[in-house]
This record gives sequence, structure tokens and C-alpha cells, in this order.
Amino acid sequence: MKHYELLYLVTTQVPETQLEAIQREISDWIEKQGGKITRHEAWGRKKLAYPVAKEKFGYYLLVEFDAEPSTILQLEGQLRLHKQVLRHMLVNKKPISAKELLQQELYMQRHQRRQVEALQRGAGADEKKALEKKEGKISLEELDKKIDELLDSDMIK
Repeated sequence: MKHYELLYLVTTQVPETQLEAIQREISDWIEKQGGKITRHEAWGRKKLAYPVAKEKFGYYLLVEFDAEPSTILQLEGQLRLHKQVLRHMLVNKKPISAKELLQQELYMQRHQRRQVEALQRGAGADEKKALEKKEGKISLEELDKKIDELLDSDMIK
């Protein structure tokens, strides 16, 4: 069995109360084919980057599951025929161990805690820049400075 991630987009013409029924229908189909659901997530209603079937908004739903590769083609066929599913994306995903999942959660908690602490103590501009650098972000001003330095250097001339 391989691990898969399915992200699908449901039309907003479906009431929110019926989203769970659609999610259950797709999950039941996966389980009937011998798959095992490992995670469900509902990302909610979001604006689409471009209209899909004249829809500007859609409900995003995510399912991770383990299944045999032979069932994937059948699942994609079912999703194409489903009237409420506008788009779907199915990818083979490396399963994350419990240890890796815990590490990701701890990292996110630390990152959020640092941001809250910086805001609470009224961090000055220097502290915010240091925090952004530590997190791997560079401000536009710093980026412009670096580009100007490179353009003015003798390496290009």
C-alpha cells in the first residue's frame, strides 16, 4: 500500500451542512476499495485564483489515506464524475512518522511563540529584523541593498 493525499474542491452551491456527507461519501468509497483513511481536514470556503465552472469560491477538503495503486485510477474516475467536485488533486505522499509530525508541530509552536513575545514586548525595528533573519526572511529594503551592492561591484563589470 502507498500513502496518498487527495485535495478536492467542492462547489459553493452545496450547503455547508452537506459537505460532511460529500466527504463521507468519498471516504466510504476509498474504504470500500480497501483503503485506510489516516487524516481528514476541511479547509473551509476560500476564494479561487480564477473562476472554475463560473464559481469564484469553493470548499477545500483534504484526505490522506493508504491504498493500493490499482484503486487510484478508479478513484480519479469517480471524482471526475462527481457533480459537486469541481477539481481534485491526488498525489503520492511520503508518510510522515509520528516523530516528524511532532517536530513540525513543535517548530510551529516555537515560531508562533517568538512572534507573540516580540509583539508583547514591543520589539523595535532591530529586534524584528533579527527575528525575521532568524526565521529566514529578508525585508525588501535589505534585498534592494544587496542587489545594488552586487550591481555596483567589480564582479559584473
